[in-house]
Amino acid sequence: MTTFKSSVLPLAALIGFGLFCLTFGVGILDPREFGWMIHGDSAQHYLGWAFFRSSAWHWPLGVIDNFGYPFSTTITYTDSIPLVALPLKIFSNFLPIDFNYFGLWMMGCLMLNAVFAAAFLRGQGLPSIPTLTGSAFFAIAPCLLLRGYGHESLMAQWLILASFLLYQRPGPDRIWCLGWSLVLTSALLVHPYFFVMNGTVFIASLVRLVWIEQSLKMKQAVFWSILNGILALFVMFAAGYFYGEDKSLAAIGYPNYSANLLTWFDPMNWRQFLIDFQRDPAGKGEWSRLLPALGHAHPDQYEGFAYLGAGMIVLLLVAVGTSMFAIAKRREHARSCVGGYPLLVAVSLLTLFSFSTKLTLGKQVLFDLSLSPLLHDLLSVYRASGRFIWPATYLLMLWVLVKVRRHLPQRVGALFIMAALGLQIYDLSDKLREFRELLGNPKPYRLALADPVWQQAMRGATHLVVLEDVTQNDDWIAFSVLSARHRVATSAALVARVDEKKRTAWMQARKEEVLQGQPRPGTIYASRQILPAPAGWQLRQANGWWLLHR
Repeated sequence: MTTFKSSVLPLAALIGFGLFCLTFGVGILDPREFGWMIHGDSAQHYLGWAFFRSSAWHWPLGVIDNFGYPFSTTITYTDSIPLVALPLKIFSNFLPIDFNYFGLWMMGCLMLNAVFAAAFLRGQGLPSIPTLTGSAFFAIAPCLLLRGYGHESLMAQWLILASFLLYQRPGPDRIWCLGWSLVLTSALLVHPYFFVMNGTVFIASLVRLVWIEQSLKMKQAVFWSILNGILALFVMFAAGYFYGEDKSLAAIGYPNYSANLLTWFDPMNWRQFLIDFQRDPAGKGEWSRLLPALGHAHPDQYEGFAYLGAGMIVLLLVAVGTSMFAIAKRREHARSCVGGYPLLVAVSLLTLFSFSTKLTLGKQVLFDLSLSPLLHDLLSVYRASGRFIWPATYLLMLWVLVKVRRHLPQRVGALFIMAALGLQIYDLSDKLREFRELLGNPKPYRLALADPVWQQAMRGATHLVVLEDVTQNDDWIAFSVLSARHRVATSAALVARVDEKKRTAWMQARKEEVLQGQPRPGTIYASRQILPAPAGWQLRQANGWWLLHR
């Protein structure tokens, strides 16, 4: 029994791996396969890494100098997960030419979600069986699985659970100090949204230790805040947060990318969502086999999707009922929870922000606050405010599992949690099937620009310039894949923080130099329109494009 108890975290990791295989299969774990990512946002994430690994080292370390030529970008703005990309670049020469770490990353996220949830539950005194069963809910949390559609970096929701685990530590020991520095810097090297979430919990942890536990002096709290602030700024500079032509931080979409007040109980109408975004709904599974969709006030509220699942909702009802009974019988006192008040306040603030200034209940808009342009731009830095519902979602799930176990007899509570997990998996089974069919057996990527003319032209070339804007559709992907394989810089790339006026002017200058018979040596020019070919240059047609090259 002692050995079993000490093996809870490895077993939780194994549960996370098993649920990953059940959901996504094992095909995407092959790092040589990348075809399953060559569409939409995922293509930018993979190709950002593919060009980054062949770029020279710069400061900031995250700079990509050959993707979106002549304008550089960084792996921060291609969502290529700097936490993984930066160390892997050191070993790039030893990796396969098409090395893809995103499938392994997704697997790791499900496993770590289960592990950190298990660690928290063990810290709350739960026995091994309820702990392991409860951890499974976190490996298949709908708000986590939704990001498997192309937001791989946002699957690092284990960072939220790690911050909860650090919060509950009794004092500022070495693990607390080092742990917070690692969690905060890791968040920045994954996605800035996590830094805000974790940073808010960190502040709550300081409040708890200074004013409630009184185990940390104010001077120490200020010191750790300043130290982690300096470390965060350094990491942001190194990763390339402050790099780019466009210095504006505001983005389009706020306040529509928000959470709905019914988000925990709304499995979302997935087919309608696909129709709204002009995608084919055929063969797609819904998020629930048991509960109906409640509707959104705006299609963009998918960003605040946090459906709990039928099994967790049943446990929530039991937890609320038994807690009310315990309070009525004076078996539970508010004073015993005082240490959690700072965390509750922090998570509540994040939750309020997730609802945005347009508060919605199902399809109804309850109110929509009018904002000044300055305040609107400030809030729209984190335009997808709905994502900030995640800390409250995970904290609620942890609370539910702890209360069900504490308020019910030991065996009854354990059996109840196991039965609820079965119900949860059944409720989500259509969606799990869809993911497995979509990613379980990925097909090898076939070059869209497969004509041998391209391969011949790329030999000896240093740059590929497309004389048309191909970023309005997926045409840029084919050029980027071709260029990445030949380690050639390309202008055909979808990148952020580029001055569009400068980019348009640069492209016009390239057109004029070709029309004037002065193309640049080492450059391949591609256009849908026929181009003049000066002496010594070849003009050939392939896959519907005209190529001008030496």
